[in-house]
Amino acid sequence: MTPAKALAAIGLALMVGGGAAAVLERRDGGGGPPRLVAPPPRDPYRSEILASQAAASARPDDPGAWAELAIREVEGVRLGGDPSGYTRAERAVERALDLDDRHAAALRAAAVLANARHDFEEALTLARRAVEANPASAAGYGPLADALVELGRYDEAATATQAMVDRRPNLASYARVSYLRELRGDVPGAMEAMEAAERSAGTPADKSFTTFQLGELAWQQGQLAEAERRYRRAEQLDPQNAAASAGTARVLAAQGDVEGALSRLRALVDRQPQPNLLVELSDLQLAAGKADDATRTDALLDAQRRLFEANGVDLDLELAIHSADRRRDLARGLAQARDGHRRRPSVFAADALAWQLFANGKPEEARRYADEALRLGTPRASFHWHRAQIRRAVGDHAGADDDVRATARLNPRFSPLHTQAVLAAIELARSH
Repeated sequence: MTPAKALAAIGLALMVGGGAAAVLERRDGGGGPPRLVAPPPRDPYRSEILASQAAASARPDDPGAWAELAIREVEGVRLGGDPSGYTRAERAVERALDLDDRHAAALRAAAVLANARHDFEEALTLARRAVEANPASAAGYGPLADALVELGRYDEAATATQAMVDRRPNLASYARVSYLRELRGDVPGAMEAMEAAERSAGTPADKSFTTFQLGELAWQQGQLAEAERRYRRAEQLDPQNAAASAGTARVLAAQGDVEGALSRLRALVDRQPQPNLLVELSDLQLAAGKADDATRTDALLDAQRRLFEANGVDLDLELAIHSADRRRDLARGLAQARDGHRRRPSVFAADALAWQLFANGKPEEARRYADEALRLGTPRASFHWHRAQIRRAVGDHAGADDDVRATARLNPRFSPLHTQAVLAAIELARSH
């Protein structure tokens, strides 16, 4: 998940005391989702965990030292892909809270861990306690905003982000503003906030993170050349930034260099077999006619899912689109998508449930959730493509054509699995 921030001083229209409206008040009233709570991967990150372990050992009665260790362990999972770090983080959090269950940093670390494990209601409770313990600090508002976003409570998330900005306008708060703006369709505002985050970045890894996020904004708008430029720059700034390298692979595939994209993704998966990277590799393998390779990748993905589950992380909602795309394990996938939407009713959960319902032959019910996924005006080609198929299935051909045109305006190559079907649908929509 990503940190976001914005300042009135640089023309981002964040008014002190303005609440949700102030964060989003810009052009189309935009916003965006928090994607990552920290900068991207770094090879020396393990040394930071070891340093935090040494600090906690040297100060065993300091809850702040244990809280810092927990945060480092959570980040280590995101950067390295080993979910056992969550179990180690849990032990560090428990130690910190045993020492002082009202310690703001300990509560924040507990909230960050709960968010990472996708227990967003628990994260919300813990983050609120962290804010109450130290209301003058910006730190507790980050996991608070992240939990609220995942729970689909976007106005409250904007209020929390505004409080974070008011207290400390930095990379973390600018990035959250960017995501909230993007979610609400204000892409120019999202870019402006992320550029402010980029100016706040103090290290090459931080700059790599913000540069990658700007590449993501370009990708979502179908600006392939700009996306590639940003992704490659992010890789130069931090060669261990797996997300940036995966972004470059995505662009290469969209430009027709499928073998180059596959080679890059395979190298990434060998280094970091993270579920999101495995999904991208599997999708591209299947689209390239390498079904056996995709099957092997999916087997590894399933093994990783079980490993994450063993360390307290439920990936079912994240994998719901993958299941629906494959038309595989649909009864189980639908049950999990329903439960995921119940527990975290974000626009992404609504899209996943809609696509699962469609795959399960329930287009009428699917339409309700496809509309819900687009209730903020989030500029996602995949949302519009899914709703186009659902609308056509219920006989709304004009509405389906509208969504196909929206897919074309955004990024018709958003997925290698759907590119050919999207391009054919675009031609058909133009003839109507």
